[in-house]
Amino acid sequence: MSRISAEQTALALIAFAMPISIAAANLALGFGLLLALWRIVEVDPGRSRLGGLFGIMLLIFLVVHFTAMLLSNYPVHLKHWFEKRWVLAAFVVPVVLIRDQLSGERALYLVMIGGLLAAILALVQNAFGWDPVRDQFMEYHGGGSMAIGPFNHHLTYGGAAMIVALLALARFPFGGSRVDLLRAFFAIILSALGLYVSFARSALVGFGVGALGFVLLAPRKLRYWALGALVTGGAALLALVPGMLTRFTYIFQGEGVGEGPRLALVRSSLRIIREYPLLGVGAGNWREAFFQYGASGRYPSIAHPHSDLLSIAVDGGLISLTLFIAVWVIFFARMIRWRPDDNLAGESHSGESIVRKSALMVVPAIFTAGLFQNYLTDAEVANILWFVVGTALAVESSSRAPVRG
Repeated sequence: MSRISAEQTALALIAFAMPISIAAANLALGFGLLLALWRIVEVDPGRSRLGGLFGIMLLIFLVVHFTAMLLSNYPVHLKHWFEKRWVLAAFVVPVVLIRDQLSGERALYLVMIGGLLAAILALVQNAFGWDPVRDQFMEYHGGGSMAIGPFNHHLTYGGAAMIVALLALARFPFGGSRVDLLRAFFAIILSALGLYVSFARSALVGFGVGALGFVLLAPRKLRYWALGALVTGGAALLALVPGMLTRFTYIFQGEGVGEGPRLALVRSSLRIIREYPLLGVGAGNWREAFFQYGASGRYPSIAHPHSDLLSIAVDGGLISLTLFIAVWVIFFARMIRWRPDDNLAGESHSGESIVRKSALMVVPAIFTAGLFQNYLTDAEVANILWFVVGTALAVESSSRAPVRG
């Protein structure tokens, strides 16, 4: 097998495996990371840019976040820190190995295909209240069974399903042939159903924000049509999926249940940040700090603050949070400035157009969902996010520079 064939194989394995199996995805990522390092050191020394300014700012954030852990008054959890950063391999591999728009578009297509298979399993779990893979009954809530797909928690599957549904939406071919339209409708509906039966409210809210990006990126003359179709489809699924309305009305059931515990976690996080504003308490010390400064309330889970941005501020302080936000400001600036030659108004269906739209939909969605849940430290979800980001930066770079072998 040639080097280029090995690189394409690694990318395909990673993309297809991520929505299906964390174990298989990590094995493929290890293989892909070796190939990426080979390209950086032996094949393309000094030329393989790890995301340009985005990569530099990301590295600065990581250094500060790591230093914050070393300087905190709490225990140093080196293993915990490195385990949580492993997801960045899903960024490094595509940003180094993807050298043209066709490879990037195919990679995201395979992520979607893997996600559609996971959605089929999720629909079986929801319909029968039973998981045929694990031979176990599903958690029942308000008239429906919470699907977990191929993972071990409905929120994890919901986060992954949200990204897959947006990747399917980004491929909708405005003005395409009847076959293309039918194929796109099938992928969108199946992936959206998979997301809905996860009962992950945070992911559904995130999907709504990402879908607004789809409307804004649609051809001007079709934007109202796109908005109407999304609202109608969303309302229909909300009404038809058993237990979904109950899941949302659960928000208003009072302080002891509903969103009371989540708000108490926010108060606890803000107390910790107030005590350690600059560098936080260090990664892995949330629980210990919570027992010292946590607000009173009912807590079904204190595994984390249930918010990505609050988690970063608790672990690394406001300095880390500021740097992290700067990373994504740079990313959005690049994606907004990027104008594929045939996609000035989102009217084409080229590979570059699909990759750009995917990035501009997925990233706002995950950060919206992450206001209410920890997705960036959930490897199954974070892997897919970073893969989309790396793919988008690689394709954007290839559109500005000649392809190197």
